[in-house]
Amino acid sequence: MSRRTARTTPTAALRKLAVAAALAVPLVATAPAAVTAAGPTVFINEIHYDNTGTDAGEAIEVAGPAGTDLTGWSIVLYNGSNQMTYNTSALSGTIPNQQAGFGTVVVSYPVNGIQNGPADGIALVDGGATVVEFLSYEGSLTAVDGPASGMTSVDIGVSESSATLVGESLQLVGSGSMGGDFSWAAAQPHTFGAVNTGQTFSSSGPPAPGVGDLVVNEIDYDQPGTDTAEFVEIKNTTTGTLDLTGVDLVLVNGSGGGATIYQTIAMSGTLTAGDYLVVCSNFATVVNCDNDAVSSIQNGAPDAVAIVLGSTVLDTVSYEGNTGAPYTEGSGSGLEDDSDAGESISRCDDGVDTNQNNVDFAGSRPITPGATNDCEIPPPTIEFIHDVQGSGSSVAITGDVTVQGIVTALFERDDALDAFFLQEEDLDADLDPSTSEGIYVFCRGGCPAVSAGDQVTVTGEAEEFFGMSQIDMAFGSGTAVIESSGNPLPTAVAVDLPASGSTVDEATFENIEGMLAAFTDTLVVSEYFQLARFGQVVLTETDRPFQFTHLNAPSAAGYAAFLADLAARRIILDDDSNDNNDAIFDGPDEAYYYPEGGLSLGNKFRGGDTIDNLTGVMHWSFAGSSGTDAWRIRPIPSAFDYTFTSVNPEPAAPAAVGGSIQVASFNVLNYFTTIDVTSSGSSGDCGPSATQDCRGADSVAELDRQRAKIVAAMDELDADVIGVVEIQNDDDTSIADLVAGLNAVAGPGTYDYIATSFIGSDAIKVGLIYKPGTVSPLGDFAILDSSVDPAFIDTKNRPVLIQTFVENATDERFTVAVNHLKSKGSPCDDVGDPGLNDGQANCNLTRTSAAQALADYLATDPTNSDDPDFLIIGDLNAYAMEDPITALVNAGYTDLINAFQGSSAYSFVFDGQLGYLDHALANASLLPQITGVTEWHINADEINVFDYNDDIRDTPGEASFERETTVGPIYAPDALRSSDHDPLLVGLGLDSIPDNPTCNGLAATIVGTPGDDTIVGTNQADVIVTFGGDDTIIGGNGDDVICAGYGDDVVDGGNGKDLIFGEQGDDSLAGGNGKDALDGGAGADDGDGGNGKDSCVAIEVAVNCES
Repeated sequence: MSRRTARTTPTAALRKLAVAAALAVPLVATAPAAVTAAGPTVFINEIHYDNTGTDAGEAIEVAGPAGTDLTGWSIVLYNGSNQMTYNTSALSGTIPNQQAGFGTVVVSYPVNGIQNGPADGIALVDGGATVVEFLSYEGSLTAVDGPASGMTSVDIGVSESSATLVGESLQLVGSGSMGGDFSWAAAQPHTFGAVNTGQTFSSSGPPAPGVGDLVVNEIDYDQPGTDTAEFVEIKNTTTGTLDLTGVDLVLVNGSGGGATIYQTIAMSGTLTAGDYLVVCSNFATVVNCDNDAVSSIQNGAPDAVAIVLGSTVLDTVSYEGNTGAPYTEGSGSGLEDDSDAGESISRCDDGVDTNQNNVDFAGSRPITPGATNDCEIPPPTIEFIHDVQGSGSSVAITGDVTVQGIVTALFERDDALDAFFLQEEDLDADLDPSTSEGIYVFCRGGCPAVSAGDQVTVTGEAEEFFGMSQIDMAFGSGTAVIESSGNPLPTAVAVDLPASGSTVDEATFENIEGMLAAFTDTLVVSEYFQLARFGQVVLTETDRPFQFTHLNAPSAAGYAAFLADLAARRIILDDDSNDNNDAIFDGPDEAYYYPEGGLSLGNKFRGGDTIDNLTGVMHWSFAGSSGTDAWRIRPIPSAFDYTFTSVNPEPAAPAAVGGSIQVASFNVLNYFTTIDVTSSGSSGDCGPSATQDCRGADSVAELDRQRAKIVAAMDELDADVIGVVEIQNDDDTSIADLVAGLNAVAGPGTYDYIATSFIGSDAIKVGLIYKPGTVSPLGDFAILDSSVDPAFIDTKNRPVLIQTFVENATDERFTVAVNHLKSKGSPCDDVGDPGLNDGQANCNLTRTSAAQALADYLATDPTNSDDPDFLIIGDLNAYAMEDPITALVNAGYTDLINAFQGSSAYSFVFDGQLGYLDHALANASLLPQITGVTEWHINADEINVFDYNDDIRDTPGEASFERETTVGPIYAPDALRSSDHDPLLVGLGLDSIPDNPTCNGLAATIVGTPGDDTIVGTNQADVIVTFGGDDTIIGGNGDDVICAGYGDDVVDGGNGKDLIFGEQGDDSLAGGNGKDALDGGAGADDGDGGNGKDSCVAIEVAVNCES
């Protein structure tokens, strides 16, 4: 086989024809009334349907050549009153020889089995469902159903009546061998089962042809310029000579799908077995022409050629489309004569008829009038893949092509892509960076057993399919021949991010589509939400991206530039399928595709993990639903590694935040004790009106799993106050259930909750859980909703829950406000608050107004706390630089996450971008008492299938795609993926600094802060007082008095007679030189009296102490 760069059209037309034929339905080969004839060779010979009295002995007789097999033939009776069938009787056996090689077969009917007219009909139907004869008595009818539908019957001209004698019938009389040779006679004594009275059969030489005995074998209707060498070749496919008397060749105009005969050419003589008859337009231009009676053969779109005998179509061929009935067998689509000289459309194999025109015939074959058709398929010309691809946005060569290359990736399992990728060998690449060397081969319904490294020659249709260049050889419409195996894969093209354009822009990687691509960057896992549904992971160059408004003020121009930059720095790592939820559909459950070996508790990755040297096939494709088109890498696990490097391991516990009190905010992602039992996503049994959707667990088993995970997380947080977001808005059943679960782990009575019952009108609300052992609620809770401030739209935002607490150990007060503001997803156009494409998404004004209303309301001390310390927590649905947060900062609050964690903080991942929607903001009074803030990354970095959903579909509340695979395991009753938001934890040191602090009744000379202090005393007698935080205190010289306050403190009294109080915390106290007194206070303390006669009190581990 040779290669060339010029376009060729080899033999793949056969492939097109096969596709079209597979979809076609054969038409009934019946001729219209315009075709005249001498009658059929098998015909209706005798009828009895009426007589005096009760009709008896009713029957129909069929006559024909002896030995004719009637298997599959039938007699169909038509009712003249409605032109519809009312009886079908099957024929069988063969016709006996009763006279001169002819005989009869009788079908008998029960009493009154055949209708008495007027205009009732009888159709004789052969084994090919062709109506051979359609007769009627007492008038004509046009059939509206059955095999004769659309045909008009021939009235036999004689009839029976109630005066006809019993035992008489209507019979054909005369002499001949075909139905048209005889005539119908009036009623006379019947001869059923024998030759009729007055009827003589005579043999007349070779038999007339039946259906399929003669076939149109070759047609040449188009030549360069003026058509001067047109011909039709007819072949006798039988083993005997056929009589052509009465046979006509008809040329049919199929314009508009109709059927008009524009020339009829009568045949004569005989045609021997296997021989050809050529009918042409000019003896001088067509060799072996037997009859130059053709005036002109029309050029199609569509037209047809047919062989008819009387009313029977023996064979027909429609070309360039489907000519009207009965002149198309199967389909003529794609069957076209090439205008090149010396080429025709030929039946291949010669003489073979399957009644599928565009399957039985091949175009562009060498003409062979009067001889066996030339059906040998020449070797195809092989195109280079880069020539097929071209440098444009679609294939440069369309239609049928043959290419050869190395299989790089195959996706042929039952539910994969039904395709493989082919790439040009390195030596044949054109070195043009604008043309791709790879191509996607679609092979559904007939994928060959190829392997990566096989050299394969593929023939199919080159086309563009939703932006991806491909060769289509589906359902056997093309071929793939393995030339060799074990070849090295072609060299992968190096890809460096950021790309020149967006990876959701088809043009960006058009020049390397279908090719092996190797990424030079370390890529970081940034999104994994679609792993279960689409089997894909989003990777980003170098670092995980943050939301635009996490680091930038809102800006439409800035946001657009941000998205453009981000789209150039990310790529999808996909699986081998475009199915939705492939792991749980289409057969037995499978493991989720990534990481290699399948996802499980022991084989996983997290957001922030990395992958190096990513190599696979570059594919432009949708992920499995509309709107997901993007460039993606398809894996080749047999050749390349897809191992993720763990750089973001799961944290066992939250980082310490210090303080004597810890406050947490935890979005529990729809904790509902009311099970979701409705298929609706918007209605159900929940909410204050009991008409809203229950958004949580779909079974008691799932609720138990959800509770176990949340309890594990809350127990490890060990917070004194927990602001709960997205808990069922009910009569407190759900929050009570969660607290009961907590106490079952932490101990009876460890936790309690603020009883609020229903809050607002939504299906979810916020709540507060607390430890009564460390804090106590002070007074009643307060609610911020629209009734308090119309600027707070409580049909969009969930009402705020506000409660003041007292620290039991210090009597210090602080007020917590738990929030859940309007989400970014659904619009707020109904309140004039659309998204502005500035990075803040929908409903920004609604959230901003709510934030300002919150600041205003807290300024009024709504719980009458008589204390200035306020802490705002919860899901504000706004990132750090967005307007709602700015409004609170402008009102005097400090973003504690930013202040303590900086710009790298996050608690949520959306669209592969980090940020925090879960906030903690302190007012100026509380800020100095904040000892630390952390976000515990147990949820945002975890793949969502590790949540509480189980592998059972709980109908009707659970959609089919919500259940999880049985392959794993993927569930554990731990804190990981207990929600989609990370919880945050704030430390408070509430021993606030009094105006005149003292220690042991003495006025302080050195005063610390609520934070972590390092204090060195003077050479004088110092009185040192510190508060919250882990402090380091050195007394220096002098007789010092030291009160270390809360926290885990390290104190050294230095020289002198020192009095040291560790107070709360696990302290380490050292007296130093001198006669010292050490009092550890609360906590697990150790003390060293040092030199001198020292006393130690409340010291768990004491040395150098006399008492």
